Amino acid sequence: VHGGTFREMVLHVLNTDGVKVPLISLWSERRIVLCFTRHVACRFCRKQLADLASVYEQLKSSDVGLVVISLGTPEAARELVSLTNFPGELYVDNTTSGDISKGIAEISKLPPSETFARFRLRRGIEMLVNEKTREIGTKLVESGFQDTLQLCEQPSLSPGEVVTTSNIAKWPGDVLQVGGTFVLGPGNHCDFAYRSEFAGDHPSIDDIVIAATGKEVNGVEHVYPSTQAWFGRLALDTLMTAPLTSNSPQLAPSPAKENVPELEPTKLTPTATSAVTSSGSSSPSSAPEKESASSVVWVLSIGAFAAAWAATKCASFAVIVFVLSLVAIWILRKFQYSHSKPATVSTPSKKTESAPAPSLPFKLFNPQQIDAKIVESGALQCDCSTVLASTPMLLRLDETLPLSTEESGTEITTETSTETEESATQSGGRGRSRTCSVVRPWSIDTAEIFQATMCYVREFLAKPHPAVGRAGPVCPFVPKALKLNSIYLTVVRTPLTIEAAELEGLIKSFIKVFLNMEPREGKLVSYKAIIVVFPDVPLERAHEVIDGVQFRCKVDFVSEGMMLGEFHKLNNCPGLRNSKFYPLRTPYPSLAMRHMVPGDLVFLTPDMYAPDTRIRFLESFLRYFGSEQHTEVSKAKEALHSLKSGGL
Repeated sequence: VHGGTFREMVLHVLNTDGVKVPLISLWSERRIVLCFTRHVACRFCRKQLADLASVYEQLKSSDVGLVVISLGTPEAARELVSLTNFPGELYVDNTTSGDISKGIAEISKLPPSETFARFRLRRGIEMLVNEKTREIGTKLVESGFQDTLQLCEQPSLSPGEVVTTSNIAKWPGDVLQVGGTFVLGPGNHCDFAYRSEFAGDHPSIDDIVIAATGKEVNGVEHVYPSTQAWFGRLALDTLMTAPLTSNSPQLAPSPAKENVPELEPTKLTPTATSAVTSSGSSSPSSAPEKESASSVVWVLSIGAFAAAWAATKCASFAVIVFVLSLVAIWILRKFQYSHSKPATVSTPSKKTESAPAPSLPFKLFNPQQIDAKIVESGALQCDCSTVLASTPMLLRLDETLPLSTEESGTEITTETSTETEESATQSGGRGRSRTCSVVRPWSIDTAEIFQATMCYVREFLAKPHPAVGRAGPVCPFVPKALKLNSIYLTVVRTPLTIEAAELEGLIKSFIKVFLNMEPREGKLVSYKAIIVVFPDVPLERAHEVIDGVQFRCKVDFVSEGMMLGEFHKLNNCPGLRNSKFYPLRTPYPSLAMRHMVPGDLVFLTPDMYAPDTRIRFLESFLRYFGSEQHTEVSKAKEALHSLKSGGL
């Protein structure tokens, strides 16, 4: 089902009191098992309700709701609840007709329930008239599960005639419709999808419980197919061997302190005179290389002059060719130099300021706002069999659908950033304004970025995987943060040639914004996070740009009690408990920030940082946690004492 306005896309169902309830609201803020049944008088549905009722308490103990949507009227739904004592929530779609007086063939021509159609649930004569349905139906009757005929419209009967399935004139709903079962939420998130292929075709109740609770029958953590799909898609068990550019920040232990760049005020520029390569050694352009390049220019130019003279015997023409060849070769060399010269890590004086942040308003969107926008942009569908498509719920992405002009979200504004004429000259002559931009967040191209990132957060970070080396989700704080709706995303579009120095001021500007966002105190502050996505940073430059910005800004974040993490597909940082697991990989290059916790001590003391930097880290750590009783606090005090005593 495609097209229409946002208002038309937001479907409603009726509760047993006849009150309209937005369909999406059923899972927007909670996790539920959502079961679609054929109609309220169906024997197959009576059996399915009984099976679901048997695991109601188990689902409830895992904070999972049980919701059923059937075809029929609110009055019939109330009577069904009374007859079955169903403990979950029952809703109905009353838009279909069960009038079979004109025959099954005519019913098949009627439009289906839009609610069922949005979930791509099957409908047709073959759904009802087939050998499997007949066989299952017979066994159910033998087991005591009869069609609830009192919920059907009673036919005109002759004296002594009783109501049977053969003389029913009107069922509560479409008899050709079959249902399905899903595990949804919170938000646009699907962990299980089963679409019945015929009447009586239902999923295993064990499979539903496993998907809903995340626990196998034996109590072992369930690895979701979508989680495993992300694991494979990001190659999280593979060490990436893609070559890293020489201007990557120094992230490996270095034997000499002078070869380890300080985080602040280290400046990542393409024109630094004191440079450090990825191997930790100085690498300025050599004089022989420059002399060789100049020789080539002269040889080629003189050759062009000689060729022109030999061909025309005209001195003036030969001179013109000679001059033009000089200019052309000079421009070519300049172009090649400015695009191939490796940017380097420099260590300027402490007075050097970082590059100012770009000028633009950034809007931060939490998961509920993202979900609402995805619905509004018509990007919803449910399909758990693929990675990206497991995020949206109902409709597929359709560029013809109207997009809202309203963009709710938390707005932040950063300071202006424009390359001055002097800085442009220093950066290789690129005398132009270089700024980031945020495109309209809900244009079609960026909608996919938001969806993929939220899918990754929900399907991978919030789920367990054995490669982590411990029980629980990959990132322990994410499930509760999602429940609190306290994760914020923004997408920043950049030039392909963006430098780390140009993003430094921007990223630092998020510190104040983050600290001023709720919650600002108490235990819940640990569940607040901002993810900044940079989809235009080329993968081959992710180490240089993303890791470079994180390396440069980490001191500022730690000093404010925050952590800044770098994520991209080539990140080779291993897990704490599994050296062959590389968890810091995301579908798009990203930087994520959150509050520091005691367990972050392990990220503050690696030898990749100079001793002075480690001291600053530890002092900041103890300023926030020094009075608390944590093992990490004792370790931090010991490490700080050792560093100040001259130890490494």
